[in-house]
Amino acid sequence: MKTALVLACAVLAASPCIAATAAAPAPVQTNEPQIQNFGDWDVRCFPVKSASPCDAYFATVRKQTGQRVSSVSIAYVPAQDRYVMQVAAPLGLSIPDGLVIKAGSFSTGKLQFRRCDQGGCYVETEIDNKLIDSLKKADGSESNIGVVSADGKTLALPLSFKGFGDAIADLINQARARANGS
Repeated sequence: MKTALVLACAVLAASPCIAATAAAPAPVQTNEPQIQNFGDWDVRCFPVKSASPCDAYFATVRKQTGQRVSSVSIAYVPAQDRYVMQVAAPLGLSIPDGLVIKAGSFSTGKLQFRRCDQGGCYVETEIDNKLIDSLKKADGSESNIGVVSADGKTLALPLSFKGFGDAIADLINQARARANGS
């Protein structure tokens, strides 16, 4: 009986430690990206295994509603040393007219929309190093996304390249370090 009492006391004495250990919260896994800011551009790295886990991102948002008007996302694929870009524009545009990115004296020429959904219309395309180099040189003072509305009016959606060069440099470094979970 004395042994049972000692054993019971030992179990009761240890139980606060066991309870404290069991109650310790486990680290929370989040799907939120890690974001670093470079001027008007963000570099977002997502906690996923991917060939291109990060992107450089710029968005124009309507102040009153917080709704996105337009955005540009550029991802780097280290294994292929190439970039892919998605430009999101609002609905109500002339689809055949596509869009044009203008940065100072540089212009992309017409980029075709690939698809539209309830969130807007999208250009999705590979881009080469020459385009990235041209955009790095943009001073941002005359940069925009040129679109044509469905009623034929030409519109210039705001676009800034302030911090773009630093964002691209960080994007490349982060993508190389994180590609495919390495």
